[in-house]
Amino acid sequence: MQKNIILDFVILLLIGCTTLNASIYNNSEHAITPKEMIKHMGVGVDATWSEVPNKIAYYTTEATVAFAQKGFRHIRLRVAEDNASKMWDYLDKEIQDALDNGMIPIIANQSATFEDDPTPEHQAAWVNWWEEVAQHYKDAPYALMFDLEIEIAARSPLSKEPITQLNQAYKEAIHAIRHAGGHNDKRIIIISAHKRSDPTKLDMLDIASFEGNGYLIGEFHEGYASGPSKDPDSPHYYNDGSTERELKLIEDRVKAAVAWREKTGIPVWEGAWMPGNYNKGNDYTIAEQKKFVSDFVKILNKYNIPHAVNATKKFYDVETHQWNEREEVVDHILSIKPFINFIPPLFIILSN
Repeated sequence: MQKNIILDFVILLLIGCTTLNASIYNNSEHAITPKEMIKHMGVGVDATWSEVPNKIAYYTTEATVAFAQKGFRHIRLRVAEDNASKMWDYLDKEIQDALDNGMIPIIANQSATFEDDPTPEHQAAWVNWWEEVAQHYKDAPYALMFDLEIEIAARSPLSKEPITQLNQAYKEAIHAIRHAGGHNDKRIIIISAHKRSDPTKLDMLDIASFEGNGYLIGEFHEGYASGPSKDPDSPHYYNDGSTERELKLIEDRVKAAVAWREKTGIPVWEGAWMPGNYNKGNDYTIAEQKKFVSDFVKILNKYNIPHAVNATKKFYDVETHQWNEREEVVDHILSIKPFINFIPPLFIILSN
């Protein structure tokens, strides 16, 4: 009898997690440390409906609800608009929709202007963009995070080593955000390495020069933002996971991020990965994608690293509100959850 009562209670707690999380994120008036945030992030998704003009136009709350109901816990809103003031009409709604549905929103700069041509003028404009964003959202819940630069291409001058200009740009942007008022002094800022967020390059970030180091998260992509490759000569080679080399290519790069985490005390997040090579051949079957998902996520879970799948448009049509044939892959991704993803909501429920 007592066991049944306990079981019923636990089931009710689990059912209430989404609603509770929405309340917590909407009312996060107390600063959230990066180590606490990492425990809440779980599995997320990179959204294109804040970046691509036609998808911006088609977006409705239904899209966020669809991903939240699947079980995604955070959403990276990629924005490519250089004029910050032109974003508020749609970005305000997308952020609020995420918060209302228990998802942690992340604003990520996707503009190629500064990345491709980092002149002093473009750098100043990029820093000013972040200052405007920080001022506009200064009183937004602490759950809202800022991702300074979505990914810096290997071809970008900002990837030229030593990365003096990138470190200076990060320093200036972080300073501008920290002094923009409201919650920004303790809002979590996400920084990534150069050369496609290469985890082996994280050590080159001049962390000591950045303000508010207690509220930073490091981002890495390890090269799988556009999926694995069937080319044996590729550094992202993955056929079926049957050879030690295939999995070692993944784990070695994850270990580089973990080593940086241990050295700096700054948590890490896998900010973009793709279950198949959708942009480069798309020749993995659904079954093969699910196998890669199993191997890839298992390694991330081994090191307690949250991650975001790239990207919404690969799985869901924001215009028709329909999932495509890869919905099966999405369901498989979300079925592989480490226990840590369930602990924080339960403890929060019990503490309230």
